[in-house]
Amino acid sequence: MMVSDLINGSLRLLGVLSPGEVPTATEQNDALSVLDDLMDSWSTENLLIPSKLREVFTLVPGQQTYAFGTGGDFNSVRPQLIEDALIVASNSPEIELPMSIVNQDYFSSILVKSTTSTIPLYLYNDNAYPSANINLWPVPSVAAQIVLYSWKPLTNFSTSGVFTTIELPPGYQRMMRYNLAVELGPEYGKEPSPTVVALAVQSKENIKRMNTKELLLGMDQALLNNGKGSFNWITGDTV
Repeated sequence: MMVSDLINGSLRLLGVLSPGEVPTATEQNDALSVLDDLMDSWSTENLLIPSKLREVFTLVPGQQTYAFGTGGDFNSVRPQLIEDALIVASNSPEIELPMSIVNQDYFSSILVKSTTSTIPLYLYNDNAYPSANINLWPVPSVAAQIVLYSWKPLTNFSTSGVFTTIELPPGYQRMMRYNLAVELGPEYGKEPSPTVVALAVQSKENIKRMNTKELLLGMDQALLNNGKGSFNWITGDTV
């Protein structure tokens, strides 16, 4: 499917185009701009991201801050969010040790930020734009590898044009077509039909339901019984 097919389908759902009719170049470009706005907005919704990317980067001894973005120290698309970070502590066999992703308050509370170690323990992402700054502590003293799991922005279609062929995961084509029709309504002074609105909502809910991760419930070992009997909080005795 081409981007133009997606746009034309949305305009037909809105009643702007009749079957077999094609939009003008201006109408296509305007719709493409609205589509990019929609993708930009959806990039902030975790459950609309089809997959999380695993990337491996090599650290520089003595360097604490790394620009994460196109052309940066971590040369990749700037992430919307880093979900997990690990340090490769050994290569044979490969052992990945988890790092703690901390916020600004926690990172700023570290008094001696110049402390060095072969294994950084904490990662702080300042979410700067266009490149995010990844700060590590302790400062790496060796060229270790860092593994980052993150979700990236959804595709911006204006860079490739309306006649670009695109491949979408199952369910995304329907979601994008119906939701784009709803987004285009104000552009043409038209109110999408209740059916179009309902299917736009339903198709988006289906994608979010599919992308929802199963939550695993854990419990602190101190709270487990482990066959040692039960504690009576009234008497203070173990039974």
